[in-house]
Amino acid sequence: MLNRILKLFSPSLKKLSSEKQARIAQSLFGLCAACGKDLGGHSRWRLASAIFDTQNGMANELAKLIRDRQWDQAAQFQDWRGDRNEREYYVVRCPNSPQVSLVTMVSTADMWSDDYIESTELLAAESSKDILRLAGNHWLPF
Repeated sequence: MLNRILKLFSPSLKKLSSEKQARIAQSLFGLCAACGKDLGGHSRWRLASAIFDTQNGMANELAKLIRDRQWDQAAQFQDWRGDRNEREYYVVRCPNSPQVSLVTMVSTADMWSDDYIESTELLAAESSKDILRLAGNHWLPF
């Protein structure tokens, strides 16, 4: 039903500016795990995402790849649907540290529920290097 409503009103909906998107992401992500500072000047990259529910084992498979630090394989998971709950894995690049942090976010399909951060982890130097290589120039500013 929500999709039908959005289709009806989409011509009149304004797309969020990149500046507004950055402010929303900054408020959701909180402080940098590497330097403890505000995320201004930092950048982010979505490593992977998967829809999770009882009928879909992809989220569990992706979580295992993340735990095992299989970054190349994890990055192949780019599953998203606006009407389903999903788990997204973001990487935050700090201008003050060579290490990156991994932020796990749950994005809910229920429009009355907020997305939330499930965990934040400062990655070791080797994983940080692997992710920086993998992300290339696909970083978005906060």
